[in-house]
Amino acid sequence: MSHVDLSLYRPCVGLMLLNEHGQVWVGERIDTPGAWQMPQGGIDEGESPLEAALREMEEEIGLTKDKVEIIQSLDDWVTYDLPPEKQNKLWGGKYIGQRQIWFQMRFKGQDSDINIATEHPEFSKWHWINMDDLPRFIVRFKRAVYQEVINIFTSLPDKKMAYKNELEVLSHQHFDFDENDIEWADGQHLYRWWLNQRTDKSSFPSRRQFNPKDHTSILSFIFLFNVHWHDGDPHFDIRLMGSEHIDFMGYDATGYKVEQMLGGDTLKIRFLELIKKGQPYLAKDVPLPWTDEKYKTYDALMLPLSEDGVTINMIISHIHYKN
Repeated sequence: MSHVDLSLYRPCVGLMLLNEHGQVWVGERIDTPGAWQMPQGGIDEGESPLEAALREMEEEIGLTKDKVEIIQSLDDWVTYDLPPEKQNKLWGGKYIGQRQIWFQMRFKGQDSDINIATEHPEFSKWHWINMDDLPRFIVRFKRAVYQEVINIFTSLPDKKMAYKNELEVLSHQHFDFDENDIEWADGQHLYRWWLNQRTDKSSFPSRRQFNPKDHTSILSFIFLFNVHWHDGDPHFDIRLMGSEHIDFMGYDATGYKVEQMLGGDTLKIRFLELIKKGQPYLAKDVPLPWTDEKYKTYDALMLPLSEDGVTINMIISHIHYKN
């Protein structure tokens, strides 16, 4: 965090509380219906981060320290910026956002021990939710820091996918399609390029054949994924993420493993099927893995690339968000 001026960020703590099934506690803010979050709060003068976390836990959800055990904590601050319109309204305009130390704890009590009707209530209701469902509940300006915390706390028990099973994931995926099935013009543009670069029906174009100058109108909605092969198994990470995706998703996933993205576990299943079949696919009407006021689903065109024309080493995609 050395590149961030921490004096501009209010020091606070966050708490990821897990039940016996590995689900995460979230509460709906009493002052902002529809906005959910994990417990968090400021660090008082003279408090350690752990002392602050235990105090906030008792003040916000009524739990004492004997009801939890610490699993792990972050070694460094993570930060998020408030939207510009909020920066002058909170904390006397002193801070542009918050810096946080997060603790992951296991809940050892009963649900009846949780009490959000505290002296100064912050939540109107609460739920246990699966880890992969967590980011979809979070307001956009906190989404990136929540994803960062999830990525760091990797040793989560009973990690669940956002979809019920593999068949449900693959139900959105279509390998038998043509240009007319692609409902948006930029997707058709990319698909025509891919078809025109192939030397025959069993080969794939390479990344070197993609000249960005020929595709300037679609670059902001492009994803480029690396495919790394280890002992015969493919592994995927994000090589490039278009600016529109960064703005819309609320964080830059460049360099992430695919499974670290929002909904990444399901995307990995689709990629494995693409590798298995050796064909591009069109995913249609895929539910967004987070709540969004404007869009509910998306279509995605995924096209394999190969340096040698045979072994898939990249996947290029175009995403179309839909109401």
